[in-house]
Amino acid sequence: MGMNFSQLMLVGKFKKAMQSFGEHHPKFPMFLKMVYQKNVFREGTVIEIDMKTPEGESYKSNFRVTAKDIELFESLKELVQQK
Repeated sequence: MGMNFSQLMLVGKFKKAMQSFGEHHPKFPMFLKMVYQKNVFREGTVIEIDMKTPEGESYKSNFRVTAKDIELFESLKELVQQK
């Protein structure tokens, strides 16, 4: 099944946004690459997220990686790597 023009435009926007994000936050893509290479991102792994506002408020959450999560991230990875 092919993509229509509007879907292609969204894919292009997403890829540009990801590239820009990586340029502004270079440590994060390096972190993702490292955990992927070391096979840390696998079913059962717990991902924790901690966000702190400029005012010092903290928000935390976590989730256990499922097979569906891995499928999603693999799809996103393929999308970003397409030329």
